[in-house]
Formats: sequence, C-alpha cells, structure tokens
Amino acid sequence: MPDHYSLIAFTDREGLHAAIPLNNKVNREIYLTFDDGIEAGTEEVIDLLNRKGVRGTFFLIGKRIESAYKRDKEMCLRVLKKIYENHAIGNHSYSHTNEHYSAYYNKGGVKIGGTDTNPIRRSVKDDFAKAKDTILFYLAIANGKNNPPTSFSEKYPAAKNQTKGLIRFPGTNTWYIKDKNIYTIKCINRDRAWYNLNPWSCTEDTKEEALELGKHYNIFGWDCEWKMNAPHAVDLIRKKINEKEQTKTIDYLNIDDIDPYINLSDKKYIHYDRPEQSMENIKEELLDLVYKSPYNPFDNVAKTPEKVVLLMHEREFRKGILKGNTVDLNDTTHLDKLGKLIDYFKRIKAKFNTLDKY
Repeated sequence: MPDHYSLIAFTDREGLHAAIPLNNKVNREIYLTFDDGIEAGTEEVIDLLNRKGVRGTFFLIGKRIESAYKRDKEMCLRVLKKIYENHAIGNHSYSHTNEHYSAYYNKGGVKIGGTDTNPIRRSVKDDFAKAKDTILFYLAIANGKNNPPTSFSEKYPAAKNQTKGLIRFPGTNTWYIKDKNIYTIKCINRDRAWYNLNPWSCTEDTKEEALELGKHYNIFGWDCEWKMNAPHAVDLIRKKINEKEQTKTIDYLNIDDIDPYINLSDKKYIHYDRPEQSMENIKEELLDLVYKSPYNPFDNVAKTPEKVVLLMHEREFRKGILKGNTVDLNDTTHLDKLGKLIDYFKRIKAKFNTLDKY
C-alpha cells in the first residue's frame, strides 16, 4: 500500500468492522454551519469553536436577534460581536416563515396582516431584505455605533473578514447557488403523502426566489444534518403562533407574538432538541460523504468532492442536563459531543472553513 495511505476503521450498518483507505493527499474540508440564532446555546458553541481554533458559519434569523436583544441586550451584542470577529454570517430570513413553510413558498411569502381570505404577505425576497437590515442594524450597535440607520446600502450582512454573501432558506434544501450558477440539491415535495408515493417528485417552489436572491448571495443547503430529537421547541412555537392566528389576536409587529419565547433551560424543556445521533454516527456519516468507500458503492458522496457541509442548531449543544429532579446548567455533555467531533477531524488533518470560502 502506498505510504500516503492509512486506514480508517469504521463500523458498517450491519455492525461489522472494516477499514477504508484514507488518502492523506485528499483535501478534506468540513463546513460547520448553524441555523436559527441567536438562540440558547449560541454563545457556548461560539466559545467552543474559538477554543478549538475553528470557524463556523452562523445563519441568523432577524426576529430571533430582536427577541434576544429584548431579553438580554448585553448577551445579544456580545454574541454578534464574537460572530463578527471570528466567524461568518448567513441570512436565514427575518420570519423563518413563522413556521408556515408551504404558505411561505407557495402563497407569496409570510403573512403579516389582512384576513384569512385576503392576507397581506411579505414576499420571500423582502423577508430576506428585512433580515439583512435587521442583522446589520444590531451588528452596528455591537460594533459601537450608537445610532445606526434602519436600512443599509450593503447587499448582504457579513462578518469582519467575510468575502461573500451567504443565504439559507428556512426548512428547505432544494437549490444551491455558487457564484451565480444554480444547481439542484435534492428533490423535496411539501405534500408528504404524495412524496411517499413518488419520492423522485420534485418541487420547484423556491427556484424563482433562489435566482433572485442569488444575485447578491451564495445560497447553501447542506450535505448532512446533525438532527435533533423530539420533542421539538419549534412545535411549541408553531402551536403558540397558530393559536393566536386562529383566535385573531396575533400582532405581527409584536416580537413576542411571532417569536414566542421557550426557555430551554427550564426543567420542562431541558431535554428538547438534543442531538439525535451520537458523535460516532455523525463522524461516520461525514466520512462517508468525504470518502467514497470502495466497500459500499451505495455510500453518499458530498455535492462537491472532498467538501462536506454539516447543518446543526446551536440549541442542540446548550449547557444543561436533568440530574434527579433539578437541572445542572453547568453540564456540557452535549457540547462535548461537538468538541469531540472537531477534535477527531483535526486529528486526521481535515480543514474547517466558512462557507464564503467554499
């Protein structure tokens, strides 16, 4: 065997041990990406990445930043400053669809008023534009500007050393735009019953928006996701929004109505949205994506050879675990899983990069 090869041991899906050759000349690149901030766990994740000396890409939600600023101004600005100084910023929309994904893409955007029969909607394009201005507004405050404008001439929000605008659609992974060229990522059908009958059926309900937003942004989905287990906080948020909409008491200008706060440090919710897969499972999935195994021709490969985009959410890794009848908010059990994943790929000389360098 050539001396530039070594072996990676792994356990396949039948539980059998095997080994695949690892070519040390392969340019292995891992892109750690995080959606939905600012949220519980964002600062813990940032501090971990900084300790490990790796950079991540944070896809921020406009209304989530406003909500964080309302609850804890100092924390919000501190987190934004840390992202700005060391990482990359992506636009993840202002509303995150208010958790109505199909209507967002198929009916002209997020509902912001009107009636059930004659709704007023903010278009997908305008929702991202509102997010851009929101992110830039609070970034300006975080960087010491006392009275920033509420709208900006910049085409996209960016961190200090960021070279490109980055966008990720909420709840969908259908299109990928790099340097103005559009590529299909995968088939998605929002009608689950029909999808089960015909998994190869594709929706194109975001293509028009992707082409428009792609004029200023590189649009990224993901290759794999470190999924969260149930129960999910988003289900509680959706329920609260739906209740207000159904009783016609929702105020779309009230941040508490469109982004109801769930205290994920509370004993009732401390087990919500934790990593579903083990660190070992995610490690092997990433290896499958980076390396096409000669032993399993059905392994996935990443959208771009040797580059893997991993989707995560900061709240998965927030501190805290239930011990007996009380919550230990200093416990880092779940954060340590992310740390061990980073350590492993650093050991095999993988590179960690932000998506503007993709």
